[in-house]
Parts: sequence; C-alpha cells; structure tokens
Amino acid sequence: MHEASRNGRAVRLRAWAATPLLVVLLTGFAVRIAALIAMRDDLSIRVPLLDARHYIDTATALAQGGGWPPGPHFMSPIYPFLLSGLFRLAPPTTLVVQWAQLILGLGTVAFVTLAAGRHSVLAGWIAGLLYALCGPAIAYENHVLMEPLIAFSLALLIWLGSTEERPGPARLAAVGLAIGVAAAGRPTYLLLLPLAWLVMARRERERQPSPASVAAMAIGVALVILPPTIHNVRATGRWSPVTTSGGLNLYIGNHAQASGIYSLPPGLFLEKDPTATRSASRLAGRQLTPAQASSYYAGLAWNWMVSNPIPTAKLWLRKAGYMMGPDEVPQIESFDTIRRDHLVFRWIGWIGFPLYLLLAALGLRPGHRNPTLRRLTIAVLIAGAAAHLIFFSTGRYRAAMLPAMAILAGMGGRSLVERLRGEPARAIGLWPMLIPLLILMVAPRIDSRAAQAWSRHQDGIRYEMLGDFREATKAYRAALAADSTQGESWHNLAACEVRAELLEEAAVHYRASLRHLGENPVTLANLAVVYGRLGQDARALEHFDRAVAADPADLAVRVDRGVALYRLGRLPEAFAAWREVGSENPSEPSLTHTLVRLRAGGVELPPDLVRLARPE
Repeated sequence: MHEASRNGRAVRLRAWAATPLLVVLLTGFAVRIAALIAMRDDLSIRVPLLDARHYIDTATALAQGGGWPPGPHFMSPIYPFLLSGLFRLAPPTTLVVQWAQLILGLGTVAFVTLAAGRHSVLAGWIAGLLYALCGPAIAYENHVLMEPLIAFSLALLIWLGSTEERPGPARLAAVGLAIGVAAAGRPTYLLLLPLAWLVMARRERERQPSPASVAAMAIGVALVILPPTIHNVRATGRWSPVTTSGGLNLYIGNHAQASGIYSLPPGLFLEKDPTATRSASRLAGRQLTPAQASSYYAGLAWNWMVSNPIPTAKLWLRKAGYMMGPDEVPQIESFDTIRRDHLVFRWIGWIGFPLYLLLAALGLRPGHRNPTLRRLTIAVLIAGAAAHLIFFSTGRYRAAMLPAMAILAGMGGRSLVERLRGEPARAIGLWPMLIPLLILMVAPRIDSRAAQAWSRHQDGIRYEMLGDFREATKAYRAALAADSTQGESWHNLAACEVRAELLEEAAVHYRASLRHLGENPVTLANLAVVYGRLGQDARALEHFDRAVAADPADLAVRVDRGVALYRLGRLPEAFAAWREVGSENPSEPSLTHTLVRLRAGGVELPPDLVRLARPE
C-alpha cells in the first residue's frame, strides 16, 4: 500500500517536472511564429547586408558545389557551412533561415529550461519562460546571423556540464564540441575550455578529472576549431585560428577615438575594402596580406593600450557599462527599430538583459543546490563578457549571453518567490538587486538619434540593392534629418543624385561627406567624376590626386586621373599615368576600356599604350 503510494507520488513528480518544458516550448513557439510572420517581409530581413549577405552567398555557393572564397576565412566559416547543409535541402532564402533558426531557438529554450530545472522546478519554469519570451533573442533568430547558433551551443554546454554525477569522456567530448561551435563563431569562447575544466575540477575535489577526460574535452573543441585554422594556415602560411578579422576588430574597439561601441578609426574606409587589407597596406606603407593586416591592426591596438593605460581602463569600463546597460547596442541591425515597427516586439521587448540582470543578482547567491550549474553559467558569462571588453560592445555579443543570464535569472526568480512568500522581514534579503539597479541607472546610453539615423541609412542601402533609388534617397534624407553628421549617408545620397543627373546637388553632398569622413578615397574619386561631368576638369584632377594619395592601390582611380590629365591637355603626364598602371597590371579592365575608347575616337596613342589596349 505504502509502496503504491510512493510510486504514485513519483509519477506525479515526474509529470510536474515535465510540465514546464512542454508549456515553455509551446509559449516560445507561439511567440516565435508571431514574430516570424511579422518580420518575414521586413526590409532588414528581406535584403541581407554585409555579414548576412556574406553568409547567404557563401552558403549558397557551397550548397551548389562551389568552394570557399579565395584566401583565409575573414568571417566565421561554421555558420555558412551549416547553412549550406540546409540549402541542400531547401531554397537559399532568408525565410528558410528564419524557420531553421526558429527551431534552433526552441532548442535553446529547451536546454535553458532543463538546465535551470536542475536547480529547482520553479527555477526551470522561470528561466524557460524568460528565454521563451526574450525579445532580443527572438529578433536575432529572424536575422541571418550566427548569434542563435552560439546561444544554442552555450545552452547545450551548460545543460551537458551541469549534471551532478561525474561526467564520462563521451559527455566531456560533447561539452568540448559545444565549446568549439561557440568558439568557431566567436573565438573568445575558447576561454571556456580552461574555465569549464576548472568547474569540473572543483566539482571532483578529491578526484581530479583524469587526463583522458580532459583530453576528451580538448578533442571536442579541436574537431570544430582545427579545420578552419588549417584552411587559414594553408592560405596564409601563418598561424591564423578560425578567422583573420580579430586584429581589425581589436583595433576598431581600441584606438584613440574609440567610444566603446562599433566605431571605425580614422583612415579606415571599408566600402571597397571590407577586410580592411588595403587600408592596412596604405597605413603601413607596404603591401600586406589579410593575415599580415590582422597582425598590423592588432599591433596598433596593443600599442595604443599599452601607451595609454588610463584611457584604456576608462574605455573598458565604458564597454562594460554598455554590456550591462539597458540598451541593445546596434551594429547593423537595430532592436529599437524592430520594436518600433512590430507590435509583437513592443509586447515582449522589455524581457531581456536588464530584467535578467536584476533577477540574476539573487541567483548568484551561493547555495547547496547544484553549485556546478551556477559556476558553469558564470564561466559562460565571463567568456561572453570578454568579447565586449576586448573588442567593442554590441547587442550581438550580448545575445549569445542571454541563455546563461536566463538560467541565473531563473535561480534568482526562485529566490525572489521564496522571499516574498516568507515573512515580510525576509524582503530585506532582496538588497543584492540594488547593485544591478544602480548599474542600469548609471550605465552609458546610446545616442537614440544616431542609432535611428544608422538604421535609416541601412534601409537606404537595401533600397539601392533593390534598385529603388527614389526610396533610397528618402531613407538617406531621413537618416540625415536624424543625424546630420552621418558622412556615409551624405555619400550615398550624393550617389543616388548622380543617378538622377542632379550633379550640382551631388557635388555639394559629396563635399559634406568629406567634412565628416575625412579623406575617404571613394568619396574623393566620386566627387572627381562629378566635377569631370560638370566640365570642371581642374577640380576633378585635384580630387583624383587626393583619392590616389588616400588609396594608391585603386588602379581604376589612377586610370581616371590620367583621363583628367588628358582632358586638360597634359598628354605626357596622362600617358605616364597609364603606363604606370599598365606596369602594375597590364590587364587592368578600366585601363583597357579607356585606351580602346580613345583609339575608337581617333586619338593617336604611343605604341606601348596601343599594345595595352589589346592585351593578350
């Protein structure tokens, strides 16, 4: 009789423990479906830019049997590699990616719920619902970005590593594999390898993890990290783990004008130089490879930090403030714009990092309930914070930390419920929440007008990609109305006006762009072309000279400079300019086109230039 009663209670307990996962998954699914329907036609989703465009294009090429782009990996290869597998089964569209990441997001919800449930059923409920309804997490799941993959791998890692029993080699290898996936997306998560080992070592106390177990974890990491690293070593002949963008990102986040968020240093113009290799070559005064450029930028950053310890400390403190602050710091995508444009995100937009931070303060309190879970979660947050401090703070970096924060918030939420259920005097135990509240109050805030301007600027680029230059012009004007210091918006507005044959207006706006961007070689060259079309050849030559000085590697601009010299009647100088380009690249398309056009117009060219007009 008593045995039957105990069995009945055990069945009910298992049913109660399973209930949170089912309810949380259904809640997360409903909200994510609503978000996907709302965002499937969003311009920022329909027309991917920069990172997202690279991921889509690379994955599509791989799925169609092509190879990787030439050279080393500049961006993380694991995300487009996994997407390519998806694109072998489904069309290479953003909608397919949204559906896949919806499922991935639900997997993250499940692991957050299960991991927090090892602390208590109530903690699992709270953590699961907090992540299921997390506005920023759901927004990133709708973008073609690797943040949902990193978040999933970190939630899986915490679930795998937080068991009370001693993990065997297979589980440790799976932990290493999860670390490897996160680190392949963002190499700072390699810090989790020693941190996770320390957590395991402390759990064992008297029985240190065996060398075989430690090796199993390292093998799991290596399975993911070694292939892209070997690819880079073969492409560059240098040690370049995962990607060659680390040096550039380090410099973007640590220079004299750095603000703590993404802000390009003076002299870097990425419009025609997305890897910034040409910019590095220009600054170094010699031709650099992508790997050498990364090392060069890393050297600039470290030299500045070592020479300026106090400004560096202040800058890192500011980065930490942005990381823990109330704002989702935009990079390309803007959560504030998403929340403004879509009702579902206005409902759930308040569920995110700030709320997690308040509750997590209670979850940090040491206790007897699964200390390994708490320590491993904190280890994940330390590794995630490293990206903010070492590079720059952005909502993208924070998105990967949300599962760990939700787990701590679940623990804290359980403590909060216990305190509120107890005697009123026990509410005094809520004082740890005052610390994150103070942080949220004093943390730096982003400039909302500048963020709005940048979002409208991105819309303009997307409209240009769609060929809708009228809407693009409106978007750039809206960006400048919000922030007239956006040099990129002045530049792109002028380019749209050139297409509309509004040359005088374009010249004015290119000059405005130069006031804010400095000696941008692309802007200088475009303004020179406008002056040429206006018949102002002397001013055109002046700006071509400045463009060549800013970027001598742009052969097409040097060819156009020769055209300006020719139109001014300075034929020997024009011929010399073209010969110089021909000596560097006899097959330069712009040179061949220019010389062929001149010959067709009856211009008599020197014999050596005639040969360049007919390259073999």
